[in-house]
Order: sequence, then structure tokens, then C-alpha cells
Amino acid sequence: ESLADYARLQQALRQREPAEVRYAVRHPDTGRRWLLTRVEPAELGTGRPAMSVVTLDITDEENARRHNEQLLQEQARVRESLLLQTDRTRAVLDSVLVGIVTVGAGGIEWMNRSARRMFGGELNDFLSQPIAVVASAEPEHPLRRTDWFSELAEGQAETFECRLVARDGREFWVVGNAVVTGREAGHPQLTFALLDIERRRQAENQIARAQASLQRIIETAPLAIALFDGRGLQVLQHNQMLSAFARRPAGQIIDRPPSLWLPGPEAAALSADLHQAVATRQMVRRELHRDADAETGEPAREWDVRIVALRHATDSHEEQLLLVATDVSEQRAADQARFEAAIAQ
Repeated sequence: ESLADYARLQQALRQREPAEVRYAVRHPDTGRRWLLTRVEPAELGTGRPAMSVVTLDITDEENARRHNEQLLQEQARVRESLLLQTDRTRAVLDSVLVGIVTVGAGGIEWMNRSARRMFGGELNDFLSQPIAVVASAEPEHPLRRTDWFSELAEGQAETFECRLVARDGREFWVVGNAVVTGREAGHPQLTFALLDIERRRQAENQIARAQASLQRIIETAPLAIALFDGRGLQVLQHNQMLSAFARRPAGQIIDRPPSLWLPGPEAAALSADLHQAVATRQMVRRELHRDADAETGEPAREWDVRIVALRHATDSHEEQLLLVATDVSEQRAADQARFEAAIAQ
């Protein structure tokens, strides 16, 4: 590989031209050696033209130079590979729905497309700013924390939930993770992953309002209502009218099966009806006659009991049973009076 350089040296010697050439030779004892030859025109004392030729052994210097070149090339390849990997990673992160924000010591360094859309701006609008720029007014807002690096180890994540304020003033809720990275490389960063849950919270609020409204309806309805677990038949939820149906205080009914709050025959009949509703997936209806209670003075009652199975999930073990019992004592008494009047007539 040094032949071309050596030929250039020979040409310089023949044409008496200045030159500086590096080339390798094979030494019979020491193997490959690198030489540096300098050629310069000179004159002898007689005025005749001559050449000054100086050759140096630069093997160690050349090996070191070539080693450094290899190191630099390797570093360049690694740097190029890292940049390519970073570009690929950011391209992937740009495609996810979660907002990703990288924060260094000087503020925000990068954010993906979802985060830019979430914050209502471009990267340049937030570059080098603290991430707290999108925090709402709460003084204990997690994005205002300054102890992330001291509290979290490398790769450790912490989850939080908070409100954010976009550049256009839009407020919304997010659930997020904060992860510390880059500490071992000497460039610690915080990576925030933020998921917009505003619609979920709105849905949760709507569900909570609907459940509260339904609970008020259940409590005020002139019906005994109970929700049973499909496996153990324990009462999961009930209203005050069920206490009148069971002739028991509410505390003795909740989380217990019928065998613990009804007389033996009635408990057995109700348990059988509940099992039948689960097995047949059809409404079970029964009329229950309750004799007067001399001890409490409770009059005789007639109850119209209806039970239906509710599919709570795909797993049949998660089924629930709804019982609705109507006090039809007055209606039955009126029907009996009309019947007796008709017979008498």
C-alpha cells in the first residue's frame, strides 16, 4: 500500500525536487516499519548541485497516529449511530398518543407531536422553559417539584395526576410518569409521559352523577331493592325499604346472604329463587306472605318479589342479581274486599 508514495519519493530524487514522503517497509528482523524521508535540493562547496536526504523511523508515531484516526472514526460511527437511533426513537415517539417531554437542567429539550398538540404549541415555543410553564395554579402541582433527581434513582418512575393549562388557556387533566435518565452518562434528564384523561374524568363525573341520581331514586322509591353477589348471594347494596321487607336493621343485611337475615323457610325459598335466576337467565317472580309479628306489632304483609340476573362481566362468576319487592298488602286487601263483596252480592 506504500508503493505509490515510494514511487513519488523516487521521482523527487531523480528530478531533484523537494518532497516529504511517509511509507512502510518490511524489515527482516523487526517487521513492518514506517519511515519518513525528506528530500531537499542542496549545493556542494564546489557549486555542484546535490540533494539532502534525511530518513527517520516514525513507526511509533505513525502507529499512534493511525490508532487515533481509528478511534476518531469509531467515535464518529458511534455518534452517527446514536444520532440515527435517536432519530428513529423520536420518530416512533412522535407516532404515539402519549405526550413525551424531555427536560434537562436548562429546561425542556424535546417533546413529541402528542405533547406539542397537548400543550398547544411547537417545540420552539417551549424550548429551554421549565415544564411548570403548563402547570395549573395549584401550589403543590407535581410539575413544580424540584426534587425529582434527588428522590428518583436511574430508571425509576413516579406516577402523578394533575391539571395542565395549554397556551390557548384550555385546561385538562393528565395522568403522567416521571423517569430519570442519563445520570450515568453525566447528562441527567427527566422524561415525562403524559396521557390526556380529560374525557375519562368527564365520563367518571357523569357516571358519578348518574349513580348518585340512581341512588336517590332507589332510596325514595316505594320498593325494596337489593343487589346480590351472584356467587355467595351476599347483599352488595340495598335501600331502606329492604329493612322493612326483611324486618331487620340495615347493618344486619349488608354483606350477608339471606340465611343470616331471614327466617329459615323464607331464606331457603329466596336463595333458591336467586340460584334459579342465575341458572335460567330469566326473571323469577314470587309472592311472599308475611304473617303478623306479635312481638313487634308488625302487621301481616304481602310482597310481590321479582329477581333478575345482571351480567356484570364476561365471566359468569361476576354476575349480580337484582331483587325488587313491592308491598302489595293494600292492593291484595282491596282485591279480597271486592271479591267478598261480589260473593255477598
